[in-house]
Amino acid sequence: MFSRSHVLSFSPPDLLKRADRMHQSNLAGEPVPLFSKRYFAPIGAITANLNVISVLHAKICVMKSFLLFLSLLVSTALFAQKGPSWKLFRNKTVLLSATQEDETANQLTIRRSSLKRAGSYRLVYTGSTADKSWVRSFIIVGTGDEELQRFEGRPLVVSNGMLAKLAKVHKTIRIYTMAVPSDPNVAATVRVRREHLATINFAG
Repeated sequence: MFSRSHVLSFSPPDLLKRADRMHQSNLAGEPVPLFSKRYFAPIGAITANLNVISVLHAKICVMKSFLLFLSLLVSTALFAQKGPSWKLFRNKTVLLSATQEDETANQLTIRRSSLKRAGSYRLVYTGSTADKSWVRSFIIVGTGDEELQRFEGRPLVVSNGMLAKLAKVHKTIRIYTMAVPSDPNVAATVRVRREHLATINFAG
């Protein structure tokens, strides 16, 4: 706030005094301005302050826009790097859920007697965003690592009847997945490995 000394006064006594001074000065040939420069100094200060505020506001807007762009960029990068995950269901019950390979942890036991009932096992695999243009396969291998069944597409669904047939011959089966580029020419130049999803042990 400005002091009262900086406030321009238009009171009649003040104007009369200034008019008298102007009259006396005119007689002496020395013109005196009606208003001193000190009355206009605060206006210059206000203008300078407004200019500073305007520049700061512009910088803050630019910073906000940059931070918003940066947060969107980081979110997009994190989403693009999201890894695979999978779940194994028996009908609607989740039996196994995983996000990384672990042949010790990612296994379950199924009793052979339970396979006599109608039903199925379903494996839902959610791959990374990078493999959407690739062809994914699911492979069931036996105790001796021989390939027993191969399926393409998602999700993988195996009926109780099919598992019952496998259980008559094998004590353990393992489920793997692998993906190759849909373009055969590109696929011929890419080396891929299978990814372990689950191990099923038959009992009873």
